Amino acid sequence: MIRRRLVLAGIWAGGTFALAMAMGLPATSNAVDDANSPALVETILTPELTVNGVELTVTPESAATRPSQTVSATGDGRLKFDVRAENKTNGAASGSFSVRLTSVSPLSSISRTLPKPTEIWADSGDFNLVAGETKTFEFTAPPLSGDRIFTLDIGSLGNDVAMISMAGHSR
Repeated sequence: MIRRRLVLAGIWAGGTFALAMAMGLPATSNAVDDANSPALVETILTPELTVNGVELTVTPESAATRPSQTVSATGDGRLKFDVRAENKTNGAASGSFSVRLTSVSPLSSISRTLPKPTEIWADSGDFNLVAGETKTFEFTAPPLSGDRIFTLDIGSLGNDVAMISMAGHSR
């Protein structure tokens, strides 16, 4: 009697697991949300922020090959990047944006709370673009210290998007 119940419970659990996997895999296996590509893809999407129809993107001095970049203390240790503003509308568009670099120490294995990010640099820019125009803003952050995690955010009107995340190393 007990053996029969255990076997039925095992069959029921196996069937439930198989059904959950069959229903969940197609929805979670596509990293780029492309209906023509049902498999995982190594495409790295570029984060963007749209302000009044203008798309703002950030390009670091060296292109990313993985979602998380590693910043080394080469040269003067400064992070150099461009903010590209492209007007995608049919008319003139204007606005402003802010750029900020935050830093946090790596998570300790004995800590119960996440460390609070500290803003180490901030700047801003204004744009006034005609239809189809593109403008590039160049920024240089101060030297980055090692053994920290850095995040570059771009924001406007209360909307912030993390553009680049990096891990610094001390030598």
